[in-house]
Amino acid sequence: MTEAIGGDVLWVVECCGATHRVGRVGGVLVPLDHDEAELSRESLLTALGGPPLPCLRAIEAAVRNPANLDEIRARLDHGDDEGAAALVTELLGPDAEPEGALGELFTEATEGRIGHGLYRAGLADPAPVWATGPIGPRMDRAGRRGRRHRLPKRTVTPR
Repeated sequence: MTEAIGGDVLWVVECCGATHRVGRVGGVLVPLDHDEAELSRESLLTALGGPPLPCLRAIEAAVRNPANLDEIRARLDHGDDEGAAALVTELLGPDAEPEGALGELFTEATEGRIGHGLYRAGLADPAPVWATGPIGPRMDRAGRRGRRHRLPKRTVTPR
């Protein structure tokens, strides 16, 4: 359905029985082969519950769930926020706001970074008691059957 080509055109989409181009203009993804009047009519029809044009669906899919979401997730997991933002800027343009699954990734990364900073500063809530207590029974107190682990040494009585 989409095909990456060089230049400002990012995708070629089959739309309304023809091949249309989707590209970046002024840092925003737009359908290049639709005029403003057609786009305003289609946005009104979409608001009333109709299906959007395939060109608009391709743009929405790119903004909500880009093709290299795994690479962005990996960068965010390793703390490379600038690299992840650069990938989003490269794909969607500098003015695009991530939304959907992509927006959730950036939100989770920000919350994790804040939580880690609070933990490092000693300002985070202490761990719950059940998380810091001993795990399992203590073997030095009692064995598996509930008796002392080591029995006292027997004394030999003289004859």
